[in-house]
Amino acid sequence: MNPITDFNAREFLTFYPVFILAVWMVRRWFTWQSDRTLDDAWIPPGVANPYDVAYLRGGANELARVALVRLAERGFLEARSTGVVQSSTHPDLASLTSLERSLFDFFDSERSAREITDEISLRARVNAHVLPYEERLQSQRLLSPSNVIRADRRSALLGAAAIALVGVARFAVALQRHRPAGFLIAMGIVGIIVVAWPGVGRLSRRGKAYLDSLRGAASSFNAHDAASPDTTLFMATALFGMTALAGSPHEALGEMFTKQKASDAASSGDANRSSSVTASPMSSSSSSDPPSSTISTTSSVLGRSGRSSARRWSSVSPANSSSAVVPTDSLPKA
Repeated sequence: MNPITDFNAREFLTFYPVFILAVWMVRRWFTWQSDRTLDDAWIPPGVANPYDVAYLRGGANELARVALVRLAERGFLEARSTGVVQSSTHPDLASLTSLERSLFDFFDSERSAREITDEISLRARVNAHVLPYEERLQSQRLLSPSNVIRADRRSALLGAAAIALVGVARFAVALQRHRPAGFLIAMGIVGIIVVAWPGVGRLSRRGKAYLDSLRGAASSFNAHDAASPDTTLFMATALFGMTALAGSPHEALGEMFTKQKASDAASSGDANRSSSVTASPMSSSSSSDPPSSTISTTSSVLGRSGRSSARRWSSVSPANSSSAVVPTDSLPKA
């Protein structure tokens, strides 16, 4: 039986979404199978660089935020109620990396949260220093390899072509039979969009497992020793984001970004409602690595939410501490 010619309209409109779902599942399976980063033997680094972790978790934006926290934690920047500015009693600038120095220079005058998030020159400063992090993570196959991205695009093209071919063939039959085909066209367009939507994120399977293992190590460690003097906001922010600053001496810095994000979301919502009524950071020239914060990888599962674990970190973090030590284990393997 040929579903294109033998099915009546109701039967085909039942068959077509099932066919689209099957194509989508095959495409996702193919993409998942193309990522073999967990199949190879790999020894994760014993010392995790918080800047590497931040870039792995959120790219250039997270790298910039973590660098700001690091500068504030070390006394180079001062967070006020109205913005961030260089501290008048900052330590010697010689200890800064090129990324940190570039960001420090940006705050020669007080900058508001909106200026920090919207300033093009700040993004350019950060983008000028991301290449070493990108290359390091790519060499460890923590970011999606190029062959996986190509395989995803290839499967998207084939899947979309299959859905379009079946839809066009049935559309021709509908025209011959003088049947309406509006719903068929809409279903085909939606199906093509769903199937062709990129299925590969920034992180490879290995990258996701590595990041989960670091978070699990932090959560497990803090659950057993919440009063440890060795935990730092530097690594906590790299792992959990700005929520790690809650309850810390630098909580104002985290609240500044949180309020700005909420304000931007509200503005976006207002703009969308208004339009509906009317009609609608990172190549490095630096070879220096940032001061490292040690945290061993583990295969333990994250037992608590990142937010609650981050708060435990921030509540005990000394301003001058630079490392967080956790029990050593191995990265989970497929």
